[in-house]
Amino acid sequence: MSDIVRGPESKEALLAKIKSLVGVQKPDQNFVYSAATRSSNLLQIAFLFDTTGSMYHYFERGKKSIAKIVRKVAEKHSMVKFCYVAYKNHGDEDYFDGRNPFLATSFSGLPAQLESELQRVENGGGGDGLTALECVFHYLNIRASWSPTAIKAIILIGDMPPHGVLDSISYCPKENDYRAEVKEFKRKGIKVYSVFCFEEGELGSRRKQKVQEFFKWIAKETGGQYLELSEIDEVVDLLTAICMKETGNSNLEGFIAELRSMGQLKPGSNKERTLLALGDGRK
Repeated sequence: MSDIVRGPESKEALLAKIKSLVGVQKPDQNFVYSAATRSSNLLQIAFLFDTTGSMYHYFERGKKSIAKIVRKVAEKHSMVKFCYVAYKNHGDEDYFDGRNPFLATSFSGLPAQLESELQRVENGGGGDGLTALECVFHYLNIRASWSPTAIKAIILIGDMPPHGVLDSISYCPKENDYRAEVKEFKRKGIKVYSVFCFEEGELGSRRKQKVQEFFKWIAKETGGQYLELSEIDEVVDLLTAICMKETGNSNLEGFIAELRSMGQLKPGSNKERTLLALGDGRK
């Protein structure tokens, strides 16, 4: 209940704050995030997972990686809540509720609950060819219950961009602009860690390069990090360490030592350099 501000308040104001902790509420549009607003170590992570047919080769690996990240982060950090958004393309609404091209859960601190949600959505669909990410971004900004004082992160796993990257914004039925939504992420202090899925040799085309550029751009724009799914175990460990770093977890150095002892951190590897940069740089 740390999000409730102590002091004299009206009954209506107190009820509104309690509702914000247990349900969906529109955010305060006048709130501007800053480091000084953090009053707790609550960590909120939203997993966005492309479940269209083109993700067939990554579908099971992606689900397993999300489950591993959830379990590891929950073990290392007690105050953490997760939500899961499985998305497809415009035209794939019948895979979900018939209205939206995605399925979103509320934030939960129970890893088993999120892992159960991972099994609800099947791989398939393709709709209009480009993902409905712009609408997912809009949903996260308008409907998701982000705590203003939480450390907030989005882990985006996919192989295609929203409308507006390879085509016009107008191709989104609701004309949501991904750039405006990402700007709102920045205002709220939400970092995006993008995980681009591709097979070696697929990046020869200009189209694929532009998709990769989008995944790099959204990470850089929000202060997150760009990763690739080619080495799934490295992605899991890196994202776990990043979450620990974001929350000021003092066990990050111990986590690095644990990976070394298990032979999962090769000396001189990119993974080791990244983890050392997250920590204090010592070997």
